[in-house]
Amino acid sequence: MATGHQDRTMSIWDIRTQKVFASIPNDNIQGTILDKICFSEKGYQFAAAWKGSNVVKMYDMRKSFAEVEIVFPTEKEQESISNIEFDKYGNYLMIS
Repeated sequence: MATGHQDRTMSIWDIRTQKVFASIPNDNIQGTILDKICFSEKGYQFAAAWKGSNVVKMYDMRKSFAEVEIVFPTEKEQESISNIEFDKYGNYLMIS
């Protein structure tokens, strides 16, 4: 499970212990509110998008939360990502 906070951090929760497993800062994102988050089928990878931003960040928990930033081209400068979703095998990330 993941939650977004006003200080622009994301918390990843261990649902078994009900404690925060990791806290991830996001200082360089244009948007201020975590709007979308999607986990891969096995839960090792997740992607996040922020309201008012055309950036999606993808993280891998197996690699110390290594991140990949994807800038999705939009027609309007402040247009937000409307949807992010992994395919059922976790190999592809779909962005719209």
